Amino acid sequence: MPFWHGRCDPRLRLLATLISPRFLAADDVQRVIDSCTGYIFERRDRAVILLLARLALRASEVAQLKFSDIDWREGGISVCGKGVARNRFPCRKRLATRFCAM
Repeated sequence: MPFWHGRCDPRLRLLATLISPRFLAADDVQRVIDSCTGYIFERRDRAVILLLARLALRASEVAQLKFSDIDWREGGISVCGKGVARNRFPCRKRLATRFCAM
């Protein structure tokens, strides 16, 4: 459990929200993607990072994905979100092309 949860000083919680990054810059994301080279799971890791960064999916949503959840013809990804709800995200041509190239 992070230090700012629970019964701590509310000022610490405020400080944690002010200094915690909310997202990575595009250059940082590209640097992470580029670092996935030279090992057996590099294609899988690049795909996971792309899904997390480009579609803003949660880690649990990416972990539950199956190949059948990707609709290549319509250009979308069906994701099981919180609870039992299934959400459909459009998959841009550039993202789909990068998946195929991996």
